[in-house]
Amino acid sequence: MKKTIFIGFLFFNISIISAQLIESGSHNTNGYIKSDGTIESSSHSTVGYVKKDGTIENSSHSTLGYIKDDGTVENSSHSTIGYAKGIKKEWAAVVYFFFKLN
Repeated sequence: MKKTIFIGFLFFNISIISAQLIESGSHNTNGYIKSDGTIESSSHSTVGYVKKDGTIENSSHSTLGYIKDDGTVENSSHSTIGYAKGIKKEWAAVVYFFFKLN
């Protein structure tokens, strides 16, 4: 039993450690970016997804927009709403679609 609890605790901690932390200007936790592209709130509920092809989806898998390989950020109608060159698609998605960072 103790071994099962320890293994569960270990996997939980590894999943948290592998996520990148999203903080506000005052260092409050806004959310997390998991290694599989899942975007989570501060309470670890899923708010969206960044797919490998750059498609950005909300928690219901509706398309919010796209981030192209050249850094162009598009809304769901493919209109350009910004540029995010040189950064990971997950971070661009956080800025443009998921969290208001101050």
